Amino acid sequence: MLEKARKIPGIRKIHIASGLRYDLSLADEKSGQKYMKDLITHHVGGHLKVAPEHLDEDVLHLMKKPGLRNFDAFAEYFEKVSKEAGKEQYLVPYFISGFPGTTHEQMEQVYEYLKEKGWNLQQVQAFIPTPMTLATAMYYTGIDPMTKKELFVAKAWKDRRLQQSLLQPHKPQNAEFLRRYRAAGGVKSEYGTNDSRGPIQKPRPQSQQPQPGTKTPRPPVSPRSLVNPPRKQLGPKLYLDTR
Repeated sequence: MLEKARKIPGIRKIHIASGLRYDLSLADEKSGQKYMKDLITHHVGGHLKVAPEHLDEDVLHLMKKPGLRNFDAFAEYFEKVSKEAGKEQYLVPYFISGFPGTTHEQMEQVYEYLKEKGWNLQQVQAFIPTPMTLATAMYYTGIDPMTKKELFVAKAWKDRRLQQSLLQPHKPQNAEFLRRYRAAGGVKSEYGTNDSRGPIQKPRPQSQQPQPGTKTPRPPVSPRSLVNPPRKQLGPKLYLDTR
């Protein structure tokens, strides 16, 4: 359909900005790859929004979402096809914090993944309960209705703030919040309750503590990140999201 639409006289560009089910495209061995290659080559206007939402398998199961392997495979394919097409294109991955059943430890996994990739997320959201949804039922009851197992729910403001900060640690206000949280040693404090199902941040041994006057080495910065377009290429909406 997209191929036919491109050939209609007077049609200059057709851009798909979001809504791509990359997991279904990857699973469709017959037509999925052709569809994705066609879309990436001809129908991405610089940025494509995708929604992995989380990386932990248990949380993704509660969300009814595909696993991390699908997102990694798509990100690699997107970058490969963009290079083949000679285009500088970026992904805008969407992640969510505070989803019912998400412990601080599971958000730490997302933090470590993003740190390893060198990604600074532009678009994130804190979970907000809405009527008539399974997630809202889990939020208010603290129970997975499918298994009847108890879930940790980040309801306290400081817990929600902590999980949000783990998604965007590059923002100065979040970096300061995380610094104080880690300085508290992961015990119950004003910087997060650290429920028993959450992480326990152990203080570093004295030998690993940075010495006064020494500089902490920074990891090498990649010349180009798949999810971090230059400011001049952000566009009005994404530019606002960087604040």
